[in-house]
Amino acid sequence: MRRKNIAALNELVEQQYADKLRKNGFIPYRDCTEWLRLKNGEIVQIILFYEYHYWLEVFFYSELLTEFQWFDYREHKGMDGIVGQHYCNVRRKFGLDVFTMNDVFDSGSWSIWAKTQELHRHLDYAIMALDEVNTPADIAALDVNEGRKPERICLYYENGDLDTLRIALKNASVIDPMYYDSDDPPERLKRDWRLWQVKTAFVARDVLNRQNLKILTSFTEECRRYNIAYLKRKVPELWTTSETTDKAAPALP
Repeated sequence: MRRKNIAALNELVEQQYADKLRKNGFIPYRDCTEWLRLKNGEIVQIILFYEYHYWLEVFFYSELLTEFQWFDYREHKGMDGIVGQHYCNVRRKFGLDVFTMNDVFDSGSWSIWAKTQELHRHLDYAIMALDEVNTPADIAALDVNEGRKPERICLYYENGDLDTLRIALKNASVIDPMYYDSDDPPERLKRDWRLWQVKTAFVARDVLNRQNLKILTSFTEECRRYNIAYLKRKVPELWTTSETTDKAAPALP
């Protein structure tokens, strides 16, 4: 995303697509290029309008309250990398047409009616896909990396997927010394992806060494409490219609 185009894209979405998003329970975060919805009190869903390698695209994502929250992509270095790695691309998933920012903003107006209507179609597909997500298993099925991302150990745990969890725990236990060289884990979670990843790695190591999934139960509870507090502070509108209760992760078979 070229930052200079964010304002123009925000104006386009506000004029053309905001009403549809609001009617489907989404609220804008920061501006109209990024929308959030809380579903079933446990799942955060994101719809993102984004200029990806010059293509104007719609992306979507679902995650549990026990995971690192990937909204506010602009806070991360390498925005294209974050979006490409974590978000699901509507155009690629459903085989839709694609066009550039210039196609839509030609002559500085919204005159390219066919293109804006096609983006409505992209948005419809994104909402349809997110409407089908109600459980951890549904989230895992939409994972853009075959359900084996090491940072998603809480998702695989809550889904009860032991085979994928074992793979993820092993991969998650690796710490890059360039980013963290202490033998002691971070004291608490923070809105810093690197530190969150390190905290996850220490938990994964502890689970593997002690062969005790109760450690992961405690970690999912800690993550959920942290994210609920953060979201209530930063995006209080998510909580106007429903309240999430702090509950323990289900036991694995």
